[in-house]
Amino acid sequence: MEINNGVVHLDVTTLQWVFYVALPWVVDLVTKRFADGRIKAAVLTVLALVTVFVQEALQNDGDLHLPSLIGKFVTALVTALVTHQYVWRPLHITGDRGVIQKSLPTGVGPQDPAKLKDQTERRGTRAA
Repeated sequence: MEINNGVVHLDVTTLQWVFYVALPWVVDLVTKRFADGRIKAAVLTVLALVTVFVQEALQNDGDLHLPSLIGKFVTALVTALVTHQYVWRPLHITGDRGVIQKSLPTGVGPQDPAKLKDQTERRGTRAA
């Protein structure tokens, strides 16, 4: 990344890290608040794969190199998981108690009745 005359020029590496760190936000946007963790993990895996395929195709003029794809996929997945668990979740941005899923209640995946019941019991109300 470089700044010339007030204009920021982002290189592909900077953009890839921005996407990797933002993947947990996208997962929260497309899944329900109480969706099963397996569904959220599957959505994250698919999003990481799509991100890596697009990035690899753009960087190599449409050519896909398997070793590079695998390395970028592992990097994307680990980065997304670590930033979710140790950055976004403690700040209450992602996760079932995060701002994103509280403000946008729609998405894919069935409701997890155990989580819903547990949450309503903590609030002192009965589950309907």
